[in-house]
Formats: sequence, C-alpha cells, structure tokens
Amino acid sequence: MRKILFVFAFLMAANFVMAQDSDDNRFEMGTIYANASSNFSAIFSDETLLNLNVGGGFFLMDNLMAGINFSYIDFGFGDDTAIDLNARYYIFDNIYAGAGYNTDSEVFYARAGYNFFLNDTFSLEPSFVLPFDDGSDPSLSIFFSAFF
Repeated sequence: MRKILFVFAFLMAANFVMAQDSDDNRFEMGTIYANASSNFSAIFSDETLLNLNVGGGFFLMDNLMAGINFSYIDFGFGDDTAIDLNARYYIFDNIYAGAGYNTDSEVFYARAGYNFFLNDTFSLEPSFVLPFDDGSDPSLSIFFSAFF
C-alpha cells in the first residue's frame, strides 16, 4: 500500500513540474467526460474475477461534473452489475474531490483523485475511494479517461 501511495504522489508531483497552458481549461462547462477500466484475476482454483467499468459525465459548470459509472463483475460462480451516481469538483489544477452512491451495495463514498494528462484529451486517473460503510475497505483505482 505504501508503494502505491508513493507512485500516486510521484505522478502528481511530476505533472506539477510539467508546464501547462493556463488558457486550456479541460474542466469547463459543457465538457463531456468518458472513462474506462478493467481488471482480471485468476486464482488457481475455480474462481475467476473479471471487472469491467465504463462511465461518463458532463460538466454542469466550470470544475463541477456530474457522472454515472456502470460496472460488471464476473466472480466465476456468478456475476453482478452496479451503477454509481457521482459528482466531482476540481479543486486545484488536475486534483479533484467528489462523492458518489453505488446502487448495488447501497453505499455512499468519497473519492479524491488526480488527472495525469497524456495529451490534451486523454489522461490516466488514479483515485482513492473511501466508502462510508463498516464492511467495505478503502481502495485505489486507475481509470483511463477522455475529455471532449
């Protein structure tokens, strides 16, 4: 966990060092956002885990986005789908904080993340998720995102 947090902090610091055009506002009203992520793990037994996530959002005003994510999880012995309703606010440059609600587990969560832009449109988006539920653990995730 400590290594993951170090990599996350390093990526944030590296992006601060890179010069950015101050007139380029990717988070302005009317921008459309899309993201995707996936993971696959096979345990040497009868269990297989496949998780696919896609989502999108719309900037209602500068720096404020409302979004929705769809998830499909295959446990090997069954599958599940979920919808997340979320909102985020870009606090400073590429750093955001937000909150959401997962309709499957019926859990509210807080999310903080960072957009590490690969070019003017695409970014890698590591984020930290803190669920407000006693049975759920905090998690780190990385999305591939696009801003149109």
